[in-house]
Amino acid sequence: MIQTNATCITDDWAKFFKANNFRVGVSIDGNRDKHNRQRVDAGGNGSFDRVVSGIETLRRHGITPGVIQTLVRSGVDSLSDDIRFFLEELKIQGWALNLFMDGSSHGELVGEGLRDQDVEKVYSTLLDEWLKRNDPNICLREIENVVAGALERRAKSCSFNGTCANYFCLDANGIVWPCDRLSSDPKFMLGNLHEQTLQDIFEGEPATAHAVCAGQLADDCVSCRWRSACNNGCTAMRDTQNGKYVYCNSRQKAFQAVETLLSSDNPGG
Repeated sequence: MIQTNATCITDDWAKFFKANNFRVGVSIDGNRDKHNRQRVDAGGNGSFDRVVSGIETLRRHGITPGVIQTLVRSGVDSLSDDIRFFLEELKIQGWALNLFMDGSSHGELVGEGLRDQDVEKVYSTLLDEWLKRNDPNICLREIENVVAGALERRAKSCSFNGTCANYFCLDANGIVWPCDRLSSDPKFMLGNLHEQTLQDIFEGEPATAHAVCAGQLADDCVSCRWRSACNNGCTAMRDTQNGKYVYCNSRQKAFQAVETLLSSDNPGG
C-alpha cells in the first residue's frame, strides 16, 4: 500500500505499481476550490489538476485508487458535497477521512482543528449519505469501522482496533516513527536506520515504551461498553491531561446510532 498526492505519478510509476501489486491511495481534499485552499505547492499554486491527472494515469494502467481526505473544521458543513464529488464525479468507491487536529499546523490551518461536536456531525453526515446510496460497492472507511464495532467485530483501522504499536513510519532521512501522525514530535522517535538495524529499533526501549502507551486506556474506558470497539482511539489523538481519546463522545454516539439502526432493521434480534 502506498499513499501519495499523485502529483508526480507518471506512466512509468503506474506501471511499476501495477507490476508489483501496489494498492494506491490518493490524498485529495474535495473539489478544485476546496482542495486548492489546503494543498498548494512550494510556489503557492493549487495542486488539484495534477492530482486528478495522476488518478487518471493510475486508472489507465488498471489501478483503482482509493481516496483519503483531510477534513478541517470549515469543511464539515460541506462534507455531503465532498462525498457527492468523490463518488459521482471522480467515480471513487473507496474513501476515507483524516480528522484534522490543531497543534501541528501553521498558516491558514491554524484554528481549523475539529472539535468533538464537529466529529459528531461528520459521523452523522457519513451515515446519512451511506444509507441514502444503499450501494454495497461503496466503501466508506469510517462507516465500516463503526458498523464493525456496533456488531462486536474487529475493525480494520488501527485507531479502532488497538494495533497502533504494530506499524511504523520511515522518513527519507532514516528515522523510524510509530506513525506519520506522531512524526513531528522528537519524543516519539523510535530510532534511526543509519545507526541501528530495524530489529534493534523494534526491540529497543522507545518502541517498547510506545507499545505500552498505545495500549493504555483512560479511566472512562474501563467501564465503557464500546471499549473493545474503540480501544481509546488513536494514540496521537488523546488528551494530554487525562489520556482520553479527544473524540470519545462523538465516537460513542456513532456506535449507538448504528446499533439503533441495526435493531430497528432486525426487531426479532
